[in-house]
Order: sequence, then structure tokens, then C-alpha cells
Amino acid sequence: MELKTAYKEIHEKAYLELKLNKRKSWSSADDIEERIQFYKKAIEDNNTSKGSSVLVLGCGDGETSLALTGLGYLVNGVDISPTAIKWAKQKAINLNLGTEFNELNIVKEQFPKKTFDVIIDDHCLHCIIPGDRKGVFKKTHNSLSENGVFLMRTHCGNPPENLSIEISNTWAPKTRCQVYNGVAGRYFGSSEQIITEIKNVGLKIKHKRVFQFEDNWPMLEVIAGL
Repeated sequence: MELKTAYKEIHEKAYLELKLNKRKSWSSADDIEERIQFYKKAIEDNNTSKGSSVLVLGCGDGETSLALTGLGYLVNGVDISPTAIKWAKQKAINLNLGTEFNELNIVKEQFPKKTFDVIIDDHCLHCIIPGDRKGVFKKTHNSLSENGVFLMRTHCGNPPENLSIEISNTWAPKTRCQVYNGVAGRYFGSSEQIITEIKNVGLKIKHKRVFQFEDNWPMLEVIAGL
């Protein structure tokens, strides 16, 4: 049976609920800071100069994009949720930062036409299900500058043993997706499967590791280039 999803509806509902509950962001402050430190170090290790262009896929409410702008990079954040983009734009205004935020369906629409020195998967691609993933990886390859770097943080592997029954009941091992009422919302390929997806579009792996935060799915961290 072919998987079906509803990318915009899933994420728009989530961001509306976050706003209703007066959350400051989708992610916790500690999680955001940990991700920023990884991105910052990886970008610097690639000898990417300040003022270089950065594309953030799945920018959400903008926290990592804004932080990278503050570090001196020219950042374009894209997300499928209009509520997330509106929220991110307001944060940029409040902080007097020039981060560019745009609503974009990265499955159906093309990335911005220019190339980027850095492309970041900011917890976005585990929201893209099989069948749609190859096209997104291909666009990533095509939008990366000659000496550019692709940074990825994505959930992978099998669910943790202490996963709640409610979440466990959504896990479909055959497709490696979480399925809610017949709609696939997350994809958790093995780390090997995801690495193969990256290599198959012509990106070269420079670094990879799998780690796990407590009570959560394993996380695959990747640095790749042309």
C-alpha cells in the first residue's frame, strides 16, 4: 500500500498548538544550543567564511537560523508551515536581524535558485517519507556550492525501548514510519539506509556518527560535500 502524508497539515497544526500554549519554540533551549554548536563548529571546520550563504531546511520558528545570522552568515530559512514562518519573521524583527524566511514545500517546490555555501537539515528530513526523499537530496546536491557543506541531524533506527505505548502504536516497522490515523508523519530509516540515500545523489560523506539522547530515537549526524 502506498504511503500517504500531509506535510503542511501536520506541521501547521503543531505550530498553531505551540503558539496557543505560549511556547517560545518547538525545541527546548538546551536542544537549540546543542544544535547551534554543532552547526557552528562544522561550518568553521569547513573554512566557510563569515558572510557565506546558508540555507536551513525545516527552519521552523527560526531559532537556529537567527543564531547563525547573529554569527555573521547570510541565512535563508525555509519551512512548510506558514505559522512557523510568520513566527520566525517576527523574531527576526524583534532581534533586528536580516534573516530571510520563506514558506516552501521542499518536496514539491524548487530550492531558491542560487547555490549555498552551507545547507542544513535542521531536523527536517526525518519528516519526509520514502518516495519523496530522493528528490530532496538531489535538490540539496544541486544547490550546494563547489566547496559547500551539507549538515544533517536526523532521527534514525529503531524506537527506544521505553517508548510510550501511545507512540509505539504508531510505529510501522515495514515502512519505518510513524503513522497516525493512516497518515505517515515521520521516517526512521537505518543509519546505513540514510547514508546510502546521501551517497546516491553524489554527495560525499566527510563525517558520520549515531548518538542518542535519553528517551528518544537515535540521531544520525552527517557532514557531506560535493
